[in-house]
Amino acid sequence: IVAHIPPYMEEFTPVKSEELAKQLFENQKEKYGDSPYYFLDISDYFRTTWGNKEKAMAILDSTSINFSNNADALRALAYTYEELGYGEKALEEYLKVLDLRSRDAQSHRDLANVYEVMGNPKRAVNIYTRYELAINDLDTIPFDAQGTDRLMATERANIINRNKNEFLLTNAFNEDNLENLGTRILFEWNTAAVEFVIQFVDPKKYYDTWEYTSESKENHLRMEFLKGYSSKQFFLDDDLKGEWKVNIDYHGNGSETPTYIKITTFFDYGTVAQRKEIKVFKLTEIKGNQYLCTINTDSKLFIE
Repeated sequence: IVAHIPPYMEEFTPVKSEELAKQLFENQKEKYGDSPYYFLDISDYFRTTWGNKEKAMAILDSTSINFSNNADALRALAYTYEELGYGEKALEEYLKVLDLRSRDAQSHRDLANVYEVMGNPKRAVNIYTRYELAINDLDTIPFDAQGTDRLMATERANIINRNKNEFLLTNAFNEDNLENLGTRILFEWNTAAVEFVIQFVDPKKYYDTWEYTSESKENHLRMEFLKGYSSKQFFLDDDLKGEWKVNIDYHGNGSETPTYIKITTFFDYGTVAQRKEIKVFKLTEIKGNQYLCTINTDSKLFIE
């Protein structure tokens, strides 16, 4: 995807030294400092342009403090931490989001997922299960493992299946929830206000689409939207070996702020060989199909 360059980043183009970059950053903060996404961009700049990971992390950490009541920003920040491999920092952000949006299913799912990533499968499964019990007891919309809550059911079953020695009651979970083992793609987005259409182009050049729009939120995605999910999983047909291209038609989010989409690609999903690649995309420009990435199911590679 060709990223739109914000005006504040264009000001860094002629900068020839890190010290001058730091001065420009200090000068810009008064004008742009009310946007958390400004700091995400600046952090990335210091990390990629000057190799200053310490400065980049300090900027992210201050963003966490200064925008602690902005759930959309905190989720984008958590995505960034995850992409960089800082699971504990991502956990801190997801805990804040859960506090702000405790009724959203996504808040509980994100917390469970990050615990699993950090090597605590029992804690993760406990969160999934606790959410299911709470929904069935307290909410008017019950937990639906084969429908609305398929994502959570799939992930919980996968954790148990891959950590059987840590769970005594494996038979309590239906391993059919693991769907088709193979290549799984998980899309997550930081704001429910966003609208987009995802397009998959298979190795034979046939394509399929999935819509997350105001119309779909009112119709076939109504229950997911009401429960507060902001993610969608897909399983690729691994019989079609080769390159799958992923495009997106971004319709905006009703504001001038960007949308952050995290794509996690799992290879050999549900097996001991399972591995994943995380990539975060910042979407700003509203236009037709934009290329996001390529997933090769033959060589099992994620290609930007």
